[in-house]
Amino acid sequence: ATQSRLLCQRLEERGVLCKKVSGNVTVVTGNGTKKIELKNVTYIYSPDTPFCKTALDDVSLKIDYGEFVAIMGASGSGKSTLVDLIPRYHDVCSGSITIDGTDIRDLRIKDLRSLIGNVNQEAILFNDTIYSTT
Repeated sequence: ATQSRLLCQRLEERGVLCKKVSGNVTVVTGNGTKKIELKNVTYIYSPDTPFCKTALDDVSLKIDYGEFVAIMGASGSGKSTLVDLIPRYHDVCSGSITIDGTDIRDLRIKDLRSLIGNVNQEAILFNDTIYSTT
């Protein structure tokens, strides 16, 4: 809940409205990004080694503002890699990713990541007291 409040505070500073609608469900609306587009994206892990593995091959996808997208597939099929490409945790080997028509490689990583909220798929628990983790 604290992470959600902090994210909403950062978004509201940029003119985006966060509204709690019920329980833990928060709706985000405002003048944010209108479209994220992946065009013929290919990503290969360790392309210059004998251990190379193609994670994504010629993927194209358009995500319009306000659209909810579920990315599903078997373990190791490239779901996390696809999501990690948007904030440039990895760079595409070929193709492009654009936000409102601007290639993300033309943006400073700090600026790009300040626009993105990320919720990891795995919760991380610490074997310690709350006091020592703050």
